[in-house]
Amino acid sequence: MTGVDILITGGTLVDGTGAPGRPGSIAIEADRLRVIEAGAPLPEHAGRRINATDRVIAPGFIDLHSHAGLMILADPRHEPKVRQGVTTEVIGVDGNSYAPFDDPADLTAFVELNAGLDGHPDITYDWDTVAAYLSRFDRQVSVNIAYLVGNSVLRIAALGWDDVLADQRAIERMRSLLAEAMAEGAFGLSSGLDYPPGSYATTAELAALTSEAGRHGGFYHTHVRYPLGDGYLDPFREAIEIGRLGEAPAHITHFYHRATFPGGPAPMLELVDAARAVGQDVTFDSYPSEWASTRLLILIPAWVQEGGPARTKERLADRAVRHRIRRELRARGTLFAGSGGLAEVRVGYFGRPEHARWEGWTLGQIQAETGTEAVDLVCDLLLSENLRLNEVTPGPDRATLPPFFQHSAGMVGSDSV
Repeated sequence: MTGVDILITGGTLVDGTGAPGRPGSIAIEADRLRVIEAGAPLPEHAGRRINATDRVIAPGFIDLHSHAGLMILADPRHEPKVRQGVTTEVIGVDGNSYAPFDDPADLTAFVELNAGLDGHPDITYDWDTVAAYLSRFDRQVSVNIAYLVGNSVLRIAALGWDDVLADQRAIERMRSLLAEAMAEGAFGLSSGLDYPPGSYATTAELAALTSEAGRHGGFYHTHVRYPLGDGYLDPFREAIEIGRLGEAPAHITHFYHRATFPGGPAPMLELVDAARAVGQDVTFDSYPSEWASTRLLILIPAWVQEGGPARTKERLADRAVRHRIRRELRARGTLFAGSGGLAEVRVGYFGRPEHARWEGWTLGQIQAETGTEAVDLVCDLLLSENLRLNEVTPGPDRATLPPFFQHSAGMVGSDSV
């Protein structure tokens, strides 16, 4: 056997197929690698040798839920993920993706609306189609990209930014756009049913789009409608039903148990098991952090955000609207804020220099400094920061995470940039 560029020996091979780990070595030549099973002869020469004794050798990890759809274009080396072994990012998650957009003004507005989730990097936003968007990644960034088309983008194209029921004509328009996007390289459809305007979609609308994704070999990837029904199992039941009606694989993203849920994790996993037992393709991902993070706008009721970011800002400035928000948040309770309520919501991604000292503070801490009532503070901060703020709240109950990661249908998604 001749020489190789890199030879990794002494480790345990875990190949990603589900097979048990086994001893072996890896030889890398140029842009190809090959497995050398235990006992087989090793290359005589190697430009670099790596001793992996007491370590695992595995293929690159796939992050099933990444918010790097814009930030990686500003920082294409993407080292925070690459140095953790991630080599493939699934982007366009939560129904929030950045193509196709026929109108550049809609793309600009959507980037503004979603900055608290995906950031707002200083790059050129000059694409329209999925093909044009994906060309910005090809041989330009350090990881592989798997792109999902968000249902928010499809709704904007077919119906605008308002909370209206999709008629058959609108559904056919969305299906056509999705089919074109998949022909240009998309892997499927995503939804984020707490994020307007995608959250305005009905179960039937989403099933029709899921059917289109499945027809082209794709799948349905969903941030579920968390306030639905009992706020515990019903959101996941809807996700599974959408996959069943659409006859396509359904993937529930950031699937985990919260301490505030009225029941334990077992019934959640039983929903997945029951669907799989009758032949439905249902999978999920979870993340190993006890924190959840999203855009601060999630605290604001969906009706406030109808019409897009400009209309949202008009309403946030209206005192009567704030009074209604205050009433609705009291009725909603801890959803999206955690058991400590608004005071314990931690905020970040400030852009204004005078706010930089508040990075990572809780709303309660900022309240103590400013003397501003909680809802007024949230609205004032969103307005002064052009909606871009991010929030961090309690997420998974750490004690209940193991069964999700041990499940045969479970995967890992970071839910991060």
